[in-house]
Amino acid sequence: MTDTKKKILIGVAWPYVNGDLHPGHIAGCYLPSDIFARFKRLQGHEVLMVSGCDCFGTPITMQADKEGVTPKEIVAKYVPRTTSLLLDTYKISFDSFTQTDTELHRTITQKFFINLVKHGFIIKKSSEQYYSESDNKFLPDRYVEGECSFCHAKEQRGDQCENCGRSLQVGDLINPYAKLTKNPVSLKNTEHYFVDLSKFREGLTNYIETKKELWRPWVWKEAKAWIDELQPRAITRDIDWGVEIPVEEIAENYPEYIIEGAENKRFYVWFDAVIGYFSEGIKWSRYCYFEQVKQVEESGSSIIKNGQIEAKNQIQQQVRDDKVDQEKVSEFLNKFWQSNDQNLEHYLFVGKDNLFFHTLWWQSLLLGQKEEWGFELKLADKVPVNQFLNLEGQKFSKSRGVYIDSTELVKKYGLDAVRFYLASIMPENADANWKWDDFDASVNSELNGNIGNFIHRTLTFYQNKLDGKIKKESQDFEKWDNDQIHSIVNRNGVSNSWGVQNEIQLAFELNTGKEGLLNKCEFSNSLNSILALSKFGNVYFDHKAPWKSLNENRDDCEKTIYNCLQIVNALRILLAPFLPDASDRLSDILGLKRLPAKTGENSDFNNYFAFDPKEIEKIQLTENFEPLFRKIEMS
Repeated sequence: MTDTKKKILIGVAWPYVNGDLHPGHIAGCYLPSDIFARFKRLQGHEVLMVSGCDCFGTPITMQADKEGVTPKEIVAKYVPRTTSLLLDTYKISFDSFTQTDTELHRTITQKFFINLVKHGFIIKKSSEQYYSESDNKFLPDRYVEGECSFCHAKEQRGDQCENCGRSLQVGDLINPYAKLTKNPVSLKNTEHYFVDLSKFREGLTNYIETKKELWRPWVWKEAKAWIDELQPRAITRDIDWGVEIPVEEIAENYPEYIIEGAENKRFYVWFDAVIGYFSEGIKWSRYCYFEQVKQVEESGSSIIKNGQIEAKNQIQQQVRDDKVDQEKVSEFLNKFWQSNDQNLEHYLFVGKDNLFFHTLWWQSLLLGQKEEWGFELKLADKVPVNQFLNLEGQKFSKSRGVYIDSTELVKKYGLDAVRFYLASIMPENADANWKWDDFDASVNSELNGNIGNFIHRTLTFYQNKLDGKIKKESQDFEKWDNDQIHSIVNRNGVSNSWGVQNEIQLAFELNTGKEGLLNKCEFSNSLNSILALSKFGNVYFDHKAPWKSLNENRDDCEKTIYNCLQIVNALRILLAPFLPDASDRLSDILGLKRLPAKTGENSDFNNYFAFDPKEIEKIQLTENFEPLFRKIEMS
């Protein structure tokens, strides 16, 4: 077990359901969050990773317009596809994955807004919005394109420039035009609600200063630069698809905040989407209670709550209706949102186009809640933002043919190969490129030729030459004197200082220590360190030449394979966050229990990264096992 058991809430960017996700999306936030969540669960921490499909906003309405259907039909079409891609195809281990068009999410979003009104963080004002004379209606940001006034890139949308990453306000585009019709648009006044971000400047400044050593330098610098530019930001739009403004509650309790035509406006998608990290946790806690009731009832018992027996169908109805059970809300908030809980950590995994909305915007909305939820809400500890993954130097674009089908990619080459390559090129500090030649070389040389080769040669030798047995006397780590170390280093270019045990311990410490690579969310470097351990294993195997010592010095041969088996088991654990399928297959081959993938599966809260050399005493190899990986053939 690690020093202290932590509760860890991981929020992952909500994908719009206006199309299919490409590998750039996977590398941007879904794979890194999954690696981190799996790692923390294996350490014994209690992890709750949440996300879901973003069903509102103009990306959905634009897709609906293109396909000639309603936004609701687009949601019904793409939610199952997106959910299946992430959870089934890429094995992203969300504890809860839902969608924003639920009654619970609407209720929580409206409460967040009312709390902001109550504490004076909402202002109403008329502002200029893009207006189409030909359509006789206001156009949301994404329905408008033009030239970015900052970097002068063409064909940039009205809310953000994809070229320079700047978040754009209405009026920032030069020569704006309607995206769908190409007709010019003008600016016209309309009244909306704004969050007065300037009122959070002091709180955000203090918050950002505490993250200088925790965040990636480029993320911290960019977030800090935004502080001086904070100004009121609109949170409503003249659209009919989204979370409704609570008009009746405003009229009853805050009549001075009524704006004209509020019933025909909706909250801006970036107001409600981030609130999903909060509302989804509440839904998860209620669902877990339902599952508890179900399990107890199926065992023939009853569950008592507040002196009353609650029937399973009543709980099911609550889940279907998204009714808020205040007791479950309080339980969840106390566990995962108290700002003064030293054993609670929050992480947000997003791409760089979402940097502002997660480092500053979401934190502002949390600060603005004051103690309306019973206490001050916790702000994010780390926001591991990734930059973009491109395809052969070009931005992914299905319309321009710069595209890879994420589902077909896994079908053709296998999940291990795809996850391995994406992790190896993860764009953590700069934009990265998917290159087909590099994919081929990386998978065949490193995944198959390095890791796969070492594991297979060790296990086949153990099974075929030693009959799967090693004498007790040979079960010891090998240590070397300086002359032996010098020989290995000079002949093979692999640095080693003490022996196999220390190499394994070094790999675990490098990855899982307090300042380890996995804790710092440096996943590409982490994978490289695992490759280094496997490379060392191959060098050690060659140097010891057990095929020679088999007949010349049986004890030395068995000790060599014992040491190699220890490396194999270490790789099984270290690779589990990156390649869960491969780790499971290797566990099956070794006859060992599979490593847990979810918090509930690690109920005894073992720290599987506290490497136990005695684990291999349980090994019972499966007969006729296949190589763990195979070379891929590029078409």
